[in-house]
Amino acid sequence: MTEQEFLEIVSLHVETWHKPAVKNKVRSWDDEVFGGLKKRSGKLLKEINLDDCILEKWVEGGLDGGNCWNEGDHYPISGEKEPPFTELDNILEQVCPKITYLEYRKLLCGLTPELIEYDSHTVGEYYGNYTTYGYKKVVLRRLWERLKGLGLV
Repeated sequence: MTEQEFLEIVSLHVETWHKPAVKNKVRSWDDEVFGGLKKRSGKLLKEINLDDCILEKWVEGGLDGGNCWNEGDHYPISGEKEPPFTELDNILEQVCPKITYLEYRKLLCGLTPELIEYDSHTVGEYYGNYTTYGYKKVVLRRLWERLKGLGLV
């Protein structure tokens, strides 16, 4: 499999991919990390490349209820369970459909640095309210190189 064939599979099986952050060229942290390029009616809005990444995000928690009248108390926002990395699994199902469980484990966590990067970010809102988001991402270049290194493509 060539790099171009890999990218074509990714573009067909990933709903949203994310451009890497470029300092001082984004409006907010949310644009930087979670702003993505999507497919519309099966057509790509922009070509995908190995520097892009796939990403899953979820709410880890926060605080809500604050208002400008100081009425009522703040209350916690319940966190969501970490979602499965469905888009990564969809890519692997197409790229290497006969991958074994042990190969899958080696791919995900058998080497340093880890394939999946985890982080979180808190977005401050008005009146003391805030939401903390967790996210996990895979840079396509790292995935491609790891697949080649393990002989899976």
